[in-house]
Amino acid sequence: PVPIAQCIAGIDIAINDLIAKKESVSLWKKFGGKNKILPIYASGINPTDPVVTVEKALKEKYKSFKLKIGFGLKQDLENIKGIRNTIPEDYFLMVDANQAWNLNEAIENTKHFENFNLNWLEEPIPADSSLEDWEQLSKNIPIPLAAGENFCSHIQFSLHLKNKTLEFIQPDVAKWGGFTQVSKIAKNIVKKHLTYCPHFLGGGIGAVLRYLISKSTLLFYKGQFPLSTLLSNILSCLIVGLFLTALSTSKSINPNVKIFVLIGLCGGLSTFSTFSLETMQLLKSGNYYWAFANIFLSIVVCFGLLMIFYKKLV
Repeated sequence: PVPIAQCIAGIDIAINDLIAKKESVSLWKKFGGKNKILPIYASGINPTDPVVTVEKALKEKYKSFKLKIGFGLKQDLENIKGIRNTIPEDYFLMVDANQAWNLNEAIENTKHFENFNLNWLEEPIPADSSLEDWEQLSKNIPIPLAAGENFCSHIQFSLHLKNKTLEFIQPDVAKWGGFTQVSKIAKNIVKKHLTYCPHFLGGGIGAVLRYLISKSTLLFYKGQFPLSTLLSNILSCLIVGLFLTALSTSKSINPNVKIFVLIGLCGGLSTFSTFSLETMQLLKSGNYYWAFANIFLSIVVCFGLLMIFYKKLV
């Protein structure tokens, strides 16, 4: 399940980061990188006033741009045309549909984009669409396809690599695999003479879990945390993942309530993890007054968040 995969990815990222620091080596070198200078593009260009966003990015020396589409063919075409007329002809322009269409819609809509020299079309159909749908899409449109941020297994990546349905493959280290697995996928992408384009869009809960594990592991290395505490924090992350899986797949809970629960969980976990780590450090240093004050404040804040979101549930 995706929430569990994100928890495991967060743990992998944190541990690899700490190991690299302990070895005094940069992560890009640790995983076999040869060049620390890489091309970048301006992302997050939304359908509202995209030309204004692009003009700002041009001033910051960007030469590649990615526009969000899937908001109606008329608006998509206006935005693509506006950006293409704003940037030099040799600058790159990519579009991202964020899984907005089915197969037939993707084929039909893309026919209108052929004259804009688009460098890739990202996630035009759901990421978990059948390989046959991806193959049919690839054969019926002239624009290179990009996807991968929402793939969550070796099987998905392997199938697309084997059949070369995608020209740009975009694993997300925070969603699946962490550095350990994604580095292997990246090497396979290069071997197939395709383009590896890393993606990152980690959620707030994932960021909190990564902080908790990273901080706990660091304190364990310094001898300030017992192994039992480190293992309990890792177990807590996995339990949160299981809870999120159950929550996201439940059909009996109103979708709006789910959002409030997730926000409350993120806030409560963030508060609890931060305060608990600080409390352990205070106890170790003999600052008992501030340690107990920290515990009291942590309980008050978490209890307050619990009551707020309990009302939303009932």
